Amino acid sequence: MDPSRMRPKDKAQCPWIGWGMSKGVTHPARDLSILAHKDSLHRGLHAELVAEFTDEVDPYPLCYDEKNHQKGFGGFTRFVAFTNPQYPKNPGVLGIDWSLACRPTSGVAVSMWQVMRVVQTTLRHGLHPQTEIALLDWRMCEDEFVKAWRYETGLVTAENWANRAPILFVLMGHHCLRCGMKTFERKNKFCFRCGAPSQNIKPEGGRSHVETRLS
Repeated sequence: MDPSRMRPKDKAQCPWIGWGMSKGVTHPARDLSILAHKDSLHRGLHAELVAEFTDEVDPYPLCYDEKNHQKGFGGFTRFVAFTNPQYPKNPGVLGIDWSLACRPTSGVAVSMWQVMRVVQTTLRHGLHPQTEIALLDWRMCEDEFVKAWRYETGLVTAENWANRAPILFVLMGHHCLRCGMKTFERKNKFCFRCGAPSQNIKPEGGRSHVETRLS
């Protein structure tokens, strides 16, 4: 990350400035993760990782165009893995691109249920259970409110998401599958926080495995 390009507020709050980074994508329905290890994490690297999936993904840069993309990133969700250089053996942080405002094909997790699926998939592919899960905005930072919600809800590590999230985010449960808030304490058809219906979303399947791409 380049701190010189960040807003003062983000620079002050972002904990992983100066940390090591790697980028990747996960497709829960395909049970597929692709991780890139590069010295330079240039813009468009996520698009390079999924470029071969032309049946599901738009070419670069159209896949990033929130308004005009046709296929976008398909069922892939982008992530950035952060490693603290002072504690290189620690699990670090997996930052998942996340937004409630984006289209489902934008390459970001658009619901807490989708975050849960991404974490479950990356755990199967070797993610350390004690890796902290962060929900990143478009500036690669995590909003303070979102982080506070994770800690209050007990969804801090990948292991938390694997064990606790399936209990919280269920059909007819109390927590909204989209925004994660506890809004269904009484029978409601829609979340009074974000307006999402009280129903689940099921992805479709495809090929499965994990890949690591070096350069």
